[in-house]
Amino acid sequence: MDHKERIDLCKTCRNGEPDKKEGIVCFLTGNIPDFEEHCPAYIQSHEIIDPEEEIIDIARRRTLRVFYTLIGISFITVLFLRPYPLGGFLKGFMADMIRIMLEIIFYYLIFKGKEWAKLLMTVLWGLCVAACLVLMIFYAPLLQAGGVIPMILIYTVIYAFAIYYCNYNKSFLSFFRSQKNKFNHPK
Repeated sequence: MDHKERIDLCKTCRNGEPDKKEGIVCFLTGNIPDFEEHCPAYIQSHEIIDPEEEIIDIARRRTLRVFYTLIGISFITVLFLRPYPLGGFLKGFMADMIRIMLEIIFYYLIFKGKEWAKLLMTVLWGLCVAACLVLMIFYAPLLQAGGVIPMILIYTVIYAFAIYYCNYNKSFLSFFRSQKNKFNHPK
């Protein structure tokens, strides 16, 4: 049995696991299939594993976790860390809720493969990171007195991570391309 035949057999096994480098490996051993005629750990599965689809599914779940985390941090910031002036609580709170709703809409559009939404959010995240860095560098003594530095540092790290994740993370980019193709060019 040659390597391709072993891979094809592993695609029908419950123990077959997608791998970026090898295509598919055994879940039990973590190695590429190396049996000769039959695998002693073979368990018939009713679905054929497509490594590309599995990687995209993992990236989809990871992307949802990243977006849920970004939304959660926004809510926590609004509810617990954001100081509102005494007379303007409702106005400030409503403005923050509108911002969070717009974030959610843009995350949804990015999730559906809209390039313009990803580009716009990247620009906005970049502006936030730049503004946070300027604030920390030039206004550090003023901000430190008010206890705002930790919040600004948190925003800087989170938005820098979001920029990296949506523009350079390989699993997200493969997921994003699949979504872009799926929704922009339906079959």
